[in-house]
Amino acid sequence: MGFLQTFQVFPKVPQTLRFMEVLIRNMWWCWNLEVIDLFRRIDPKLWDESGRNPIAFFTMIEQEKIDRLAHDASFLTNMEEIREKFTREVVEPATDVHYRSSSPNDIIAYFSMEFGIHESLPLFAGGLGILAGDHLKAASDLGLPVAGVGLFYANGYFRQFLDHDGWQQEKYPETNLYYLPVERVKNSDGGDLKISVIGPDGEIQAIVWKIRVGRTTLFLLDTNIRENPPQFREINSRLY
Repeated sequence: MGFLQTFQVFPKVPQTLRFMEVLIRNMWWCWNLEVIDLFRRIDPKLWDESGRNPIAFFTMIEQEKIDRLAHDASFLTNMEEIREKFTREVVEPATDVHYRSSSPNDIIAYFSMEFGIHESLPLFAGGLGILAGDHLKAASDLGLPVAGVGLFYANGYFRQFLDHDGWQQEKYPETNLYYLPVERVKNSDGGDLKISVIGPDGEIQAIVWKIRVGRTTLFLLDTNIRENPPQFREINSRLY
């Protein structure tokens, strides 16, 4: 029997464009129009074909085009302006802070069943998610010590279509981890951080993913791990 393995291929990124690797893995880009314009400048048609997902977008760009951008003075100047803004709004602490905690370790946990950060991150279904996502973005801009906490759905929001008889149907595309800006949260030993909760039918374990949303972080619990029995692994398979 043959063995099938899939690979995610990224173009080789020259040193002058290394900041792009940072930029596409922080959702800060999605509420800054000049960043979106930078992506579209590379290839507007390809940007739309990628679903406006910068990670997927970069896997689709030809190496020759990447190499040309690395020597495009106008593009590099544009990127440098965005880097400076990113440094001010993400890397450096906020200067106009509207909330002062008694301890630097105090964090406000924002729990929600869904977070609507951007369409390329299919972990929301409607208004509740959009509101939660906007709160995280605003917290980043205001420098508030907020962390989002939710669930990682293997099948996020559904896509609607009409069948041959004209009836509305829906399908739940599987979330492709390789095209999402997610990182596994690690413990002090370098292994995957795991939490456990005692439910009505026993102990439920979960790993934790994190997504950077500007200065804020969104933590997502995932029960689809080997340590759980099948019924627990399905807990966060679908959004609603």
